[in-house]
Amino acid sequence: MKQVIMTRVCAVLRPIAWGLGLIYFGWVAVGAVAGQERPRGLGRTAEPTSRPTVRRPPKPATVKTPTGVIVPLGKPPQFYLDKGRELLGKEDFISAKFFFDEGRKRAGAVTTPPSLVEGLRLAQEQALLFLAAAEAERLGRPAEAVSQYIQILKQDPVQPLALRRVIPQLNLQAEEAKKQGDWQTAILYLEQALTLAPVESVQSDLIAALLAYGEKNSTTDPTIARTAFTRVLALHPDNPQALAGQRRLKAADLILKAEELATAQRFPEAEAAFSQALALAPENAVAQRGKLRAGAENQRTQGNMAYENREFQRAQALYVNAATILTDDVQLKDRLEELALRLAPSPKPNGTLRLLLRAGSPFRIRIRGDEVVTQFTTGEKSVTPTVDVSSPFPLQPFAVKITKVSTNARAQISAQPNLANNFTTDIMVEPKTKAGEDIRVEVAWAIQTKGRARWQGQVKPGKFNLFWQGGFFDVRALTGPVPEAVTVTQDALPRQKTEVKIKSANGKVRARVINQGSAVDFYTTIIEVETIEATQAVLDLDWVVR
Repeated sequence: MKQVIMTRVCAVLRPIAWGLGLIYFGWVAVGAVAGQERPRGLGRTAEPTSRPTVRRPPKPATVKTPTGVIVPLGKPPQFYLDKGRELLGKEDFISAKFFFDEGRKRAGAVTTPPSLVEGLRLAQEQALLFLAAAEAERLGRPAEAVSQYIQILKQDPVQPLALRRVIPQLNLQAEEAKKQGDWQTAILYLEQALTLAPVESVQSDLIAALLAYGEKNSTTDPTIARTAFTRVLALHPDNPQALAGQRRLKAADLILKAEELATAQRFPEAEAAFSQALALAPENAVAQRGKLRAGAENQRTQGNMAYENREFQRAQALYVNAATILTDDVQLKDRLEELALRLAPSPKPNGTLRLLLRAGSPFRIRIRGDEVVTQFTTGEKSVTPTVDVSSPFPLQPFAVKITKVSTNARAQISAQPNLANNFTTDIMVEPKTKAGEDIRVEVAWAIQTKGRARWQGQVKPGKFNLFWQGGFFDVRALTGPVPEAVTVTQDALPRQKTEVKIKSANGKVRARVINQGSAVDFYTTIIEVETIEATQAVLDLDWVVR
């Protein structure tokens, strides 16, 4: 019975004992980890300690980059891509490359999406390219730096850091090209910069270079300048400097055209072209001078037409206007002098001149019209005399004589006025002493009242008119050719009413006076001459004042 009871008791207590044992060993294990005391009364008594021992988990593994950035190991690949990109944006290319390298290692060790693997690869390549570009910049090699940045931008056209760093390098290359005078290359760099970064600041740099290039070639190569200004207007249609440049180039084209027209003596068209050029470029000095000269030549041409038509007053007015611009034109000056003789007013029949001058050495008195000039023959400085003239000396045949000379001098006429010397009178005066005394000279003049002329020339069958005005014989062919080998000896017709007669006409010619000169035609006598065969014609003429 006892044995049965003991068996039953043992059966009941055995699970309890096992449970208590499990509890004990659990507390022992926890105490070992947390440093707690084992429960008193169970197992061995806890060892007395002054302080419990704490055990910490081991730190994760890391590496440090050359710039001092800590790279933790064992992180997911995305962590390394994100952190590397962050460092790339801060331009810490070395540390960025460390992260991209570690990311690629982790991507090979764990399951990673292909897109993330490719992103890490491209990021690693970019970091290497940035490192190479930065080194090229440090060494002052902008071309190498640009090459690296271009490779980055081929991978990622909007990579902000590459865009930000490539523009200054392209600008450096452009400036270097400018220094060497290679504007075309400089513009290519700036255009490349604008293509990569189409922003206002880059566009402004390109426009400035194009404008400078255009201005530089405006005079030497207008085609290049025109292209440069056109490219500016494509970027900035209202650019005032480019618009002004194009106007100047258009003006230059018009000036060139005008000069060609002037060379061809098409002066009205040339003047119009110069005017168009000035409308575009009002300050253009070449166009200003060209217009004035073309206008003057146009007036000369019109004057020549008027002269040929014997409209001498109109011709004179046109020549005077032309002479204000063509100041050194000898032909124009001679023509004006001729017209002054043709159109001079009728003189008085006679007149006088009285001259007073203090002198002690020989001097000359030169008189033409209303001009009186004295000059010492020994080279002394001329002195202005006191002159009293009753009327200007005529610019037609007249005779001069000395009527009175003070007793302290001798005077004689060294040149009588005639057509050959433009009716200039010269009087030589020689003082009798060198004391420098007042010398008086008086002269008188009177126009001729009669004279003669001989005209001769080779003529062929036909008819022509001779216009005799003053000392000028003009020929106008009516039928047949103009006479050749013409010679004339004459006493010039006075600008007064005269009667001209044909004394003789030798050779097989017929001649007659068809107009006696008057004030209306500026005293022009017209003689009609006709011949039926080639001959040497000789006309002897007489004239007398009526």
